[in-house]
Amino acid sequence: MQRQPTGIWATWRQVGIAPAQATTLLLGLILGALLLARVGGLAERVIATTAYPFQFDPTEGIILSEVRMLAQGENIYAPFTAERFISAPYPPLYYVLLLPPLKFAAPSFTWGRIVALLAALSIAGILWAIAAQTAGRRWALIAAGLWLGSTPLLVWANRLKPDLLAVAFSLLGLLVLMRWPRRLGLVALCFALAWYSKQSALAAPAAATLWLMLQDWRRALRLVLLTAAAIGVPFLILDLLTGHGFYIHLIGFHALPWSARRWLGLLGDMAGYHAILALLSLVWLGLALRRGRRALPLPAVYLPLAALGSFSGGTFGGFHNHMLEFLAALCLGATLLLGAARLSRAPALLAALAALVLQVALSWSTPDWLAWELSNVPTAQGRARMEALARFVADQPGEVWSDNIGLLTTVGKPVRFNDPLIMAQSAMLGWWDERVFVEEIRSGGFSAILWRGDVHSGPRPNDLSPAAYEAIRERYEITFRDVKLVYTPR
Repeated sequence: MQRQPTGIWATWRQVGIAPAQATTLLLGLILGALLLARVGGLAERVIATTAYPFQFDPTEGIILSEVRMLAQGENIYAPFTAERFISAPYPPLYYVLLLPPLKFAAPSFTWGRIVALLAALSIAGILWAIAAQTAGRRWALIAAGLWLGSTPLLVWANRLKPDLLAVAFSLLGLLVLMRWPRRLGLVALCFALAWYSKQSALAAPAAATLWLMLQDWRRALRLVLLTAAAIGVPFLILDLLTGHGFYIHLIGFHALPWSARRWLGLLGDMAGYHAILALLSLVWLGLALRRGRRALPLPAVYLPLAALGSFSGGTFGGFHNHMLEFLAALCLGATLLLGAARLSRAPALLAALAALVLQVALSWSTPDWLAWELSNVPTAQGRARMEALARFVADQPGEVWSDNIGLLTTVGKPVRFNDPLIMAQSAMLGWWDERVFVEEIRSGGFSAILWRGDVHSGPRPNDLSPAAYEAIRERYEITFRDVKLVYTPR
């Protein structure tokens, strides 16, 4: 005799819903609630950090200083000289988007963070649009939720950096190719905009080219030529206008030591923390590969290339922001598996949903590699101390130098040497003549130097060359200690 369901399952049966459907609905509701909570956490952090008037990491200050220089008509891509080191390591699109507010306001981090946030939200929408083509519009919302609810986005969603803008244009190019496969010119334009946001944005154009080659090599060749023209023609013009400086800053400058160990460590951190997303994506990739090359979906080509495309993280100074495109691909892959599972047997869908519930629940844990960044939230006391330091810097005569370039920029100080880490490494590699900079220190040319540590008692940091380190030790003394140590000439 068959046993009849009891309790809640009997109730579901009475209204015409099978237990498997009821479980799917319940898991879906739990997943949706968890994702909404995660997105709410993101919104709370964005509100707390976007208008903060000081830099969260050195790159924010470096970029803001370069945007100010552009607004003043300076060539930030000029070849390096002994008298000036402006790193300008990124293409100009993000810089240009940050220019308008400087026409009527002092330099501020707020607008640049808003641009990054808009890119993050755009990525969520594009992931939804890509996933909706096979997973359905409702299930595709999970891709957007996984992205916006991810822990790394708590840090990077509104950082003044070009990474998310590059990912957004890369994914937009893939979406255009999937929806309108004959508009290769528009696809090439999207890929060019991605490259001019960040020059490591190569995964999407590589995936699109390989995918087209599996179908029609002529169309693949056309896309390659169009993309090469869209990137190459402006590049040649800008390189000519900047006296070959554009190439030096964007290509030659990035020949810093590269480490496979560093890259794989960063990639492993991101994949390990999102192990369930990675596993679900691999399962979906395996299923997609069984369709044959002509039926292979474009995201199946993109997923492994997004992992390989994060190779730039292996460059000296690389960090987990280089893995954000890989994270977006994982959110997409896991959602596409969910879409495939809903068309198969109920247990497959239940297993995928349960796995995603677990992944999102684990997102409340803090990974060691992101712990400091997640804890770096403004406090009233910290802000007051930074504001006092800003007033001190503004009152100093002449030039001040610091590892906080953003502080110098927002108070209107001139900046001739704006990237301590790359300056030190370039000098030690023999790429940049630091003699003028070191002599400036030895002569007490900077009225003050603000540094995070004590150079008199601690080891040499990697963002000071040996010569600069010794010059500060010999010529400058610590005047007072606060959020920064303030050094003044002896």
